Amino acid sequence: MTTLFVDCSYLRDHAYLNTGIQRVVRSFLEQTEFLETKHGIKVIPVSISHGAFDVLDTADLYDKGPQDSPSVTKPSIKLRLHIYFENVYRTGRVFLDALFGNNERISKFLFAPRSTFGLGFIVDKIILDPLRFITGRKRKKKSISEESDPFSMINQDDILLLLDSTWYSDIWPSVKKFKEHGNKVVAVIYDLIPITHPQFCDDYLAEVFKKWFMASEGYVDGYIAISKTVRDDLKKFMDDCLPNKIDRDKFDYFYLGADFKHRDIEGQDIRVDLKNEYQKRPTYFIVSTIEPRKNHAYLLDAFDKLWEKGVDVNLFFVGRIGWKVDSFMARMQKHKQYNKRLFHWQNINDNELEYCYSHAKALLFPSFVEGFGLPIIESLEKKLPVIAGDTPIHREIGGDNIGYCDISNPEDLMNIIEDIEENGFGNVPMVDEQYRWLSWAESSDMLYEKIRKMG
Repeated sequence: MTTLFVDCSYLRDHAYLNTGIQRVVRSFLEQTEFLETKHGIKVIPVSISHGAFDVLDTADLYDKGPQDSPSVTKPSIKLRLHIYFENVYRTGRVFLDALFGNNERISKFLFAPRSTFGLGFIVDKIILDPLRFITGRKRKKKSISEESDPFSMINQDDILLLLDSTWYSDIWPSVKKFKEHGNKVVAVIYDLIPITHPQFCDDYLAEVFKKWFMASEGYVDGYIAISKTVRDDLKKFMDDCLPNKIDRDKFDYFYLGADFKHRDIEGQDIRVDLKNEYQKRPTYFIVSTIEPRKNHAYLLDAFDKLWEKGVDVNLFFVGRIGWKVDSFMARMQKHKQYNKRLFHWQNINDNELEYCYSHAKALLFPSFVEGFGLPIIESLEKKLPVIAGDTPIHREIGGDNIGYCDISNPEDLMNIIEDIEENGFGNVPMVDEQYRWLSWAESSDMLYEKIRKMG
């Protein structure tokens, strides 16, 4: 029986994250039983950083921390402390790395996963382990003894899927050992933005991602992108950088799924303040990390014009704070409409996110560049109209089902929303009741079929 080992090295140490790639990894693993039944394979999540090959418990890839209980009106002191120290830790590492000139050895120490000696390991052992002991939440012991060879579980025809965002981790020693058994390695590519548009990214991410990607050519047997647009960009980049060396059959693409787990969301784990603001006036929202390429400033420019004209609408920013947005965050937090018609919601759970999709007037998605644009599909699945930036990837994913705005001109979006408020959705498509995108089961099946045929 073929085993599909799925790299979850980054998610294992960052289970509190619930956006983008983390949601993709979890959604794929939630299809384990389906994939095993249909294809007769075994699916196993693993951590592969710094020469390790450790089997993971899927439960460890979900957060069990304080943000699991956001039903109170205001975040608890515990949650606020959690967010505060998380931000201090993240920004502190980046600051120290820059202070020491991005020295390779120091960077490896600062960003090493908690399973390997480094800053995370020290913080885990000196601070977090005593807290777990005090609260009775001690870490589970490994089921496999540390003396055993973790690579001994690999058999002929097994496959390693690089699905996680392990650009900060040194995964290649583990990948090399895996390939020594004669097995196939396939990488999922979400986008090339850190290489093609580094101005939108954290400086360290741009550096480590390019190193990761260029190193991948020596280990990866095939690349599967999350859209045709990304696949074509990938082919072009590889042709430009490594001409006459790349087998064009190494490239393919699949599409992400969009279905949420079916659940009764009314009254469950949804902040009272969030629901109250939706009930006051029509609400338009964007869901994403606040970062330059998502173009949040464009939205605020457009809504400033709407509010000046007396259009009574809310603008919700849903997502955590990212990088290179200090000036924008200051602008937002000092805005006269902040916490009146302009809101920023962080650390929301899946129930709250689904509530946003179910109760908003429309999703706004004016990003400059994307690999896929998952919120577009999730909105359409919820029959929520979408207004996105007029870019090739949004055209590929949204087609004729969504409306488009000129992301170089905030007045264009202002006019679209003003027209919606006055006349309804005549010029922006309402979602057809028959619309249906791939489920995560279908998406995972599509991905595995591409993996199986590759190399």
